[in-house]
Amino acid sequence: MKEMEYKTSRFEVKASEDDKLHIRAYALVFGNVDSYGDVIMPKACDAYLASEDAGRTRLCYQHNLDNVIGVITDKGVDSKGMWFEADILPTSLGRDVALLIKAGAINEVSIGYRATEYHYEKREGYDYDLRILDAITIGEISPVTRAANPQAVITDVKAEEQDTKQEKPLTHKEDMEEMKKQLETLEQKAQSMEDRAKAAEQKAAEREQEIKTAQENINNLDASVKAQQGLIESLKKQMTEKKAETFAGALKAALEENKDKIEKMFEEKRGGSSVRMEVKMTAGGVGATAYGTQVDPAVGSAPHVARAFLAAFGEEVVNADKAGWLDGTFTNNADYVEELAAATDSEAGANEVVRQFGKIATRLLLSSELKDWMAEIANWAQTEAMEFINDKVDSEVWNGAGNDTNAKKKIYGLKNQATAFAKVGTYANAKVGDVILDAVAQAKKNGFVANVAIVSFGTEAELKGIKDANGNYIYNQLTGMFGPVRILPSASIGEAEILVADSRCAKVLRRPSIEVEITRDADLDGWKVNVRKSAQTKVKTAHKKGLIYVADKAAAITAIAKA
Repeated sequence: MKEMEYKTSRFEVKASEDDKLHIRAYALVFGNVDSYGDVIMPKACDAYLASEDAGRTRLCYQHNLDNVIGVITDKGVDSKGMWFEADILPTSLGRDVALLIKAGAINEVSIGYRATEYHYEKREGYDYDLRILDAITIGEISPVTRAANPQAVITDVKAEEQDTKQEKPLTHKEDMEEMKKQLETLEQKAQSMEDRAKAAEQKAAEREQEIKTAQENINNLDASVKAQQGLIESLKKQMTEKKAETFAGALKAALEENKDKIEKMFEEKRGGSSVRMEVKMTAGGVGATAYGTQVDPAVGSAPHVARAFLAAFGEEVVNADKAGWLDGTFTNNADYVEELAAATDSEAGANEVVRQFGKIATRLLLSSELKDWMAEIANWAQTEAMEFINDKVDSEVWNGAGNDTNAKKKIYGLKNQATAFAKVGTYANAKVGDVILDAVAQAKKNGFVANVAIVSFGTEAELKGIKDANGNYIYNQLTGMFGPVRILPSASIGEAEILVADSRCAKVLRRPSIEVEITRDADLDGWKVNVRKSAQTKVKTAHKKGLIYVADKAAAITAIAKA
């Protein structure tokens, strides 16, 4: 049986009053490319809707078949996608989910499906082949907390009418209790409004401070601009004060300046003697100026290689001193059970993981002798320093020696968290491309969809250099074999190393601000430019099996080679 796959989409809440909800939503959208590189064709649902499986589709919560929260009342397709309608029933869990939907905490829907017919095709703008889904079967539909396809949305939410008629009039005691409950509700709402007002007031104060700081920066910039304008006007004045001279006049001045040397030369009647004179050019014509150097203010710098690990996993901003998450644990003891016998308990839990940020910094020392070009050099230096820091962060995301015991303030490198490569299949005339394919299979075996392979520049060249029997390069066909897996070269990874990963399994965390500090140092007669960035990695324990680490590609080729 094929593994169940999932696609998520977002819905909108338009109206809700009571516990029992009726929702209408798009379960999927036709034609667009989702984050997994899949495209669902318009007729992909036709066979499913006409089959018995359509009537067995359940409305669940978070893809858990044990958490059925309602019934699907209708479904069909239009030009946009497949829609459905459903009632969320007022069970304990159903009421909780309904409240979350009303509050906007849940506004997304996801399907659990199996692809029964599909093919791959190349499309412009994508460096990998897209998977085209021609037929699918849907097993369940769930409200969820996270979306993958924002184009499909719940279009309507309606609440059941509440019966306001009473079977009998309330007694005085009941009336007082009801009034007490209403009063408590009003007090809670008042407190909530007060809290929101305080929060708004705090936000306004913060905004006012931001505006004040921005105004100070503008004033400082304005002062700097005025200073530069004054310098320009001074230079213009100096230039206009210089008199334009003819070459003849300048030559006359040079002769007069060297009159004594010339007369002495003729008096001594020395053969072969000479007097060197310089007739110097000015902007206004000719005249006496000092020699100098014309300077191009643009500072030259070397290009930086693309940072593959930051590109593959992306950065997530954490507005806190530390980063934390819950790491789920589950002991599965599912097994056969006799009639009337108790099942073996499975254990579930969660551990809180807290990581400190690793701070990476550099300091640039700039001499005061560079004052004429300080603006250009300082801007270049800051930019270049940030580039080098990001280079270091990218390298540490892979190689970092951080851990949760004695190296808490260093980046916890993915190399130390990834799952070691273990062969799945064997290949005739095995090469490095087969190693990547086998690592993709290992990730899939672990329940993940690998979509990126990070390799050295040498390995990339090796892949691109593979030829067929006729001497033709076959890299394009080879990447097609990989499916949606991107090949990213990196200067941070070793020549023998390969990382094949599901990019959802890791994230690079960073503090919201990158600090740049410029200080005048009188002792050094110059400036100090400090640049700092704080970063860390996030990999949940269960997701480590989606990161497949090949430590030695040559050994891996030997392991998978067919005898």
